[in-house]
Amino acid sequence: MSGQPLDEFTTLMQSQGPAWMRGPGNMVNEGVLRNYTWARIQSGKSMLETVQGGDEIQDRIYFDVNSTFDRYNPNDRLSYDQAQPGVNWTVPWAFAYAYMSWTKQDLGLNKGVHSANYRAHKYKSVMYQKHQELWTDVCNSIDAEMWAVPNTGLMEATSTTGGAARAPYSIPAFVNENTSGLIPANIDAGGTLWTTVQGINPSTQAKWAPQQETYDADFDAADTAAKIFTAFTKMWFSLHFDQLPKKPEYSDKTTSPHVILTSLTGIGNYEYALQTNQDTFRGVGKQSGQDPAYDKPTFRNIPVDYIQALDTLAAYPTGSGAAASTELDETGTNNAGPRYYFINGEYLKFVVHSENYAVMTPVITPSDQPFSRVQVMDLWNNMICRSRQRQGIVYPGADTINAA
Repeated sequence: MSGQPLDEFTTLMQSQGPAWMRGPGNMVNEGVLRNYTWARIQSGKSMLETVQGGDEIQDRIYFDVNSTFDRYNPNDRLSYDQAQPGVNWTVPWAFAYAYMSWTKQDLGLNKGVHSANYRAHKYKSVMYQKHQELWTDVCNSIDAEMWAVPNTGLMEATSTTGGAARAPYSIPAFVNENTSGLIPANIDAGGTLWTTVQGINPSTQAKWAPQQETYDADFDAADTAAKIFTAFTKMWFSLHFDQLPKKPEYSDKTTSPHVILTSLTGIGNYEYALQTNQDTFRGVGKQSGQDPAYDKPTFRNIPVDYIQALDTLAAYPTGSGAAASTELDETGTNNAGPRYYFINGEYLKFVVHSENYAVMTPVITPSDQPFSRVQVMDLWNNMICRSRQRQGIVYPGADTINAA
């Protein structure tokens, strides 16, 4: 190993990834979140389903049948039309960057007094920490964007408000409890009413809106807590779609939600409803099943999962005067209580650009910092929805008494 430490380390950073860096001296990474939405909605999918090329993300959706089916009598004259079914939508890429930087002082050694073997181990340690910090930041930031308060000026508008950087769509932009699934001005982060989502108006295309269901459960007794199961049942049937009985290749496969996402209070309320309605300890303990917790609660075999970001998401009309606030804010009159997001990951996707997904640039030396080096990651992505009617939300029909 030859050369100065800063140059040696820079060469290593440009030529090696972090996969082989893990060693026995790992630090505890307290920067991680308790749970990640990204992993839950992408589970089981190949990269081919989430990677696209081109200048924009594009797809076509077929809302309604242009029916040509009719009965006739012999010798009737037939008429024909040339309707073109389907609606195109396009979504721009949202661009992001993150970077790693290091200085001569980060390496903390003197080439002349340390062996090549020692220096190699030092470089590995520093490199691991730099990659750990970068990827923790990227993953946390992307997950936060998935639950950002919708902002039509940054997410939906063709030209963003004030020329600001485009923000990717968040899940609440697609799945919410508002009329036609359109975010009102009092909820939108920029104070503007949504009139379209991905350029399509759900007020005129009824199938371009999420399914919505209210629950009237209060989690202070078994019988009132059990009311949430009825709402879940209605939502499941609203989101279950069959294939065509003949020529099924001309329809999507039979689908239903993959995961139900909720807050800490939401998951606690749901487990309480199970426990108090004769479902306690069923088959969880290794020997006798005597365990009051649940491995993972489910509904019709769909996992009900806790998402930390939903504890503080201020995207509901629960504040005073129906102002945007968190789900447990009882200062308003609009139904405080946990929300449950029924997500079908086949139709709600985190999409990345095939040529610009976490691309690392060559290392640069800032002009005014000769002892520093910087390596930048370029990321093009967005969240897209191919079917809003296959997503749903269950929300309280009145202020909810939560399990304590």
